[in-house]
Amino acid sequence: MKFVRLGDYVINVSEIQAVKKVGAGCIVFMRDESEYRISSIDDEEFENAIAYICCGGADDGKTDKG
Repeated sequence: MKFVRLGDYVINVSEIQAVKKVGAGCIVFMRDESEYRISSIDDEEFENAIAYICCGGADDGKTDKG
């Protein structure tokens, strides 16, 4: 399992369906249809998390180039 930190949350990458930037924070939509609303996150932390989710968090443990 791979995890990513978004604000005060540490989330399992394989459970994330989508992430949406909203103002100074973001909403993380989960596969089980729940969501985390993060009120404040640094832009750099957000960009790093998205890069990790897209390129380093594939379910099979291999790098996802898509």
